[in-house]
Amino acid sequence: MIATLKRLIYAILITHVMLWAWPYAYFYFKPRQNTENQIQIFKKALSKNYSADLNPKLVSKIITTPNIWTNSFSIDKGSADGVLFGGVITNNSGQVLGVVSQVDSNTSLVKTITNPETKLAVWVGKSSNKGLLSGLYGYSAEVDWIQDDTELVNQPVYTSNFSKNTKEGLYVGKVQDVRLGKSGSFYAASLNDLTNIWQTDGSVLVW
Repeated sequence: MIATLKRLIYAILITHVMLWAWPYAYFYFKPRQNTENQIQIFKKALSKNYSADLNPKLVSKIITTPNIWTNSFSIDKGSADGVLFGGVITNNSGQVLGVVSQVDSNTSLVKTITNPETKLAVWVGKSSNKGLLSGLYGYSAEVDWIQDDTELVNQPVYTSNFSKNTKEGLYVGKVQDVRLGKSGSFYAASLNDLTNIWQTDGSVLVW
């Protein structure tokens, strides 16, 4: 009886020790993952949102945080690093954040896609259906001068290669609604759900 009781006590003690030590043992002995450079990590995370080849120029850090009041921000890379006027900046969720509007030697200014001064050539739904994107402040932007309005709601919007410095096929967002544009002959589409473009860990991709 005493021997059985001792074995039971030992079993309980061993179980408690194992339960306490298991998390530490797991993290200590688990296989270490190979370290990948930041661009490769971005490529894997963003591949689902890109129609273009995943070949960004570089990763840059945001100097001044973008917000709905300024609709612009600065990055810590400039002409010395290969940044070009009109280049596209994406956040770490794979969405176009803005366009380079000024380039200095070691820094650049970026106007977000919600900035009314931003004029970005895009295509909506299909590469032949082009338009011009401009911001509306806050979390919204619109694409005007669209020729074909057929079933555009929820269709993706991608950058077009109107400028030689602008990467084609980068994901901008989805169409929320379509209406007749200001010209009266072309159509305009709203991209009103752009709150996620502000989500960044402080790093952005430069294209």
